[in-house]
Amino acid sequence: MTRMRVTHIVYSFLPVTQNWIYTQLRCNTLCDHAVISLTEENLPQFPWKPRCTAFAPRSPVNLLRLLLARYWIVQPDRFFQSSIAKTRPDVLHGHFAHESWRILAHARGARLPLVTTFYGLDVDKLARRRFWKKRFRLLFSYGSCFMVEGPFMGKRLHAIGCPEEKIRIVSIGVDDALYCQPPRHASSGGSDESVRVLFTGLSREKKGPVDAAAVFCKAAKTDRRLTLHCVGDGRYRPAVRRLLHRAGLLHRVTLHGYLPFEQYRELLASCDIVLAPSCYAADGDCEGGAPVVCIEAQVAGKPVVGTRHCDIPHVVVHGETGLLSGEHDTDAMARDLLLLTDSAEMRRRMGKAGMIHAVQQHAISRQVEKVTAIYRSAAGAMIDGTAAHD
Repeated sequence: MTRMRVTHIVYSFLPVTQNWIYTQLRCNTLCDHAVISLTEENLPQFPWKPRCTAFAPRSPVNLLRLLLARYWIVQPDRFFQSSIAKTRPDVLHGHFAHESWRILAHARGARLPLVTTFYGLDVDKLARRRFWKKRFRLLFSYGSCFMVEGPFMGKRLHAIGCPEEKIRIVSIGVDDALYCQPPRHASSGGSDESVRVLFTGLSREKKGPVDAAAVFCKAAKTDRRLTLHCVGDGRYRPAVRRLLHRAGLLHRVTLHGYLPFEQYRELLASCDIVLAPSCYAADGDCEGGAPVVCIEAQVAGKPVVGTRHCDIPHVVVHGETGLLSGEHDTDAMARDLLLLTDSAEMRRRMGKAGMIHAVQQHAISRQVEKVTAIYRSAAGAMIDGTAAHD
């Protein structure tokens, strides 16, 4: 069978918070992949070639051009045209709707199938903006298919105008071989051992950073064994730090900042519980599907304490692989955290069930097969459509 050539469109290649995109490229050996991006970052962590970058290196002139492109004032159309010609794709794959929109005219001009993955921001936040409603109509009309993480997100996408027959549910895949290891340094349940809680997401309201701090404060005042490890950085770090300081608990918290993937994986392996209090942001931003940390936690054998936000209930099985509450219900999440803190046996049982569930549903090998089938279907439909049109 002929190998597919797929060119992926991203804004930046690659933020550490989007490491799952790199996993898709690295683990899908059924296709040949190229990347087109406006800018680049973390290349030592995510080396990839062939790669075409519009504004590199980050000179003052390129930073200005990047700013103009980011706010849709001027787009580097010649760059997109030459990059598509250079990578010679059978299929274009836009990661986030705005990146598919960015190259929509070029896909049409080259008569290439366009596959788009929606991740959350593009389902709710963008759909509230009048000018994006028109853009979505055009994108949904031309696009070959649109991938989402779960059924909740699929329903939201259909509600904003995407034809149901073009929607494909494909769970985010993780390389389970990287996580399925015996936990290191995790608590075995002794009365004096610390119970380590992991939270990721200080930059986005939808991750629930303030709620995470509130949950920890309520639980940690009751149980002195609890410690909190926060990964990431951003606008909510000062608010979280102030809340923890006022509660007198800052000495039991480690703010790691952004970590290289290997260090993050080591930290996850050493923690006991993952906290995921995701919620709708005031501007409509949401997870859309479920935060990837919920999948990574379960593959690593860690129970999740979180919310019933978007597709989290589709990923975390309440009562079996974690405990879920309503958005912003910090009292309930604190109780769940204490329940798991008090029972090492429950943590082990949920962790084992989570590992089995996540590997069955999210192993990258399963995703690779589904996504490659979608690429082939999109390319085949475009050829048939073109032939019929001609």
